[in-house]
Amino acid sequence: MTSPRKVIYSVGASLDGYIASPDGSYEWLERETRKAKGEDFGMKRFFASIDTVIMGRKTYEVGVKHGMAKNGFPGMRNYVFSRTVRGGSRYGVEFVSGDPLKLVTRLKRQPGKDIWLCGGGDLAREFLKRGALDEVGVGIVPLLVGAGRPTFPPGFAQVGLELVECKQYPTGVVVLHYRIVPRGRHPAARPGRSRRVPRGDRAARAGRRR
Repeated sequence: MTSPRKVIYSVGASLDGYIASPDGSYEWLERETRKAKGEDFGMKRFFASIDTVIMGRKTYEVGVKHGMAKNGFPGMRNYVFSRTVRGGSRYGVEFVSGDPLKLVTRLKRQPGKDIWLCGGGDLAREFLKRGALDEVGVGIVPLLVGAGRPTFPPGFAQVGLELVECKQYPTGVVVLHYRIVPRGRHPAARPGRSRRVPRGDRAARAGRRR
């Protein structure tokens, strides 16, 4: 029996939580990772586990500007979310819009490997809000950039995570891989719920307040 497909948000980020500069560029990330002199930080293994890529329009355009072909990542199905570009196939890339959960549900019904959500942060936020994300992988580079596009922009409810893997590399890069805990299973994902205090403890606390 094959394992169900997962949607994984996997990105490189600065220690202060940015995945790109304010203009969307990421030269600082490339500069820091080049110091590894051949280390791929587990990306070869990761790419072998996926066959579909989802990204936002801005991420797609920045990628093309930095040398990515217009048909996206080779050997994979590429989807680009956009509110401004008309939906449909162009250059071998499928432009889509609307509810990300609908796309994810459709993709998961099809056979295949895992699905990579490669950015940006605004799209990752929408995936979180709709419960369309299964795992998060962040490669943290030892750099504070001060400003930029955050890994997770604000605007979503609290989400519980379980650590799957943590690996440190000689250059100071730390790769963290988390599994998202379904709502209702993790205490942190249940806002407004208070832990029940045993009757004896309540009486003891009341005595201390007198």
